[in-house]
Amino acid sequence: EIDLTLCCIGSTSQVSTPRLAQTVCSLAEGDRILAIDLNKQNTYNTTVQKITKAKHLSMLRIVCDDKEFICTAHHPLYTEKFGFISMAKCANLLAVPDFSSLVGRVFIGLYDDNLAMVIFKPLSSVEVLEGVFETYNIKTDFPAGTYITNGFINRSWYAYVLFLRQSFGEI
Repeated sequence: EIDLTLCCIGSTSQVSTPRLAQTVCSLAEGDRILAIDLNKQNTYNTTVQKITKAKHLSMLRIVCDDKEFICTAHHPLYTEKFGFISMAKCANLLAVPDFSSLVGRVFIGLYDDNLAMVIFKPLSSVEVLEGVFETYNIKTDFPAGTYITNGFINRSWYAYVLFLRQSFGEI
């Protein structure tokens, strides 16, 4: 099963840049953000090639340790057991009835600025938010499409689709 629901991050998300974090809604094509090479544990400057906006009727508020991130249920986050996976897919794989059942069972990759590396922390809470949300997705020139938002390691939807195409053929 291939899940291609557009995955996005919330408008208040703070994207790490070479200087200071800035909200995703203030980024523009050509801006520099931080990407991460997970094999080497190094961060790199990458260029925003494209930003898309969409509206969603529900989002997830994900909390790990002291970090919070708002994204769609289909947005891929870096996890210890599954690599990049959405919370929707994770819940499906673990056969749990709801997102709150993932608490304590899923360890999320967070970038620790002081240690300059990814650490895994257990999911503290997941809350479904209902309403109309403006959301964003970022396409970068870094091939892996990874970037850091609110400390969480993300993969862009563009890179996720490219990965699926390379793994499973044209979709």
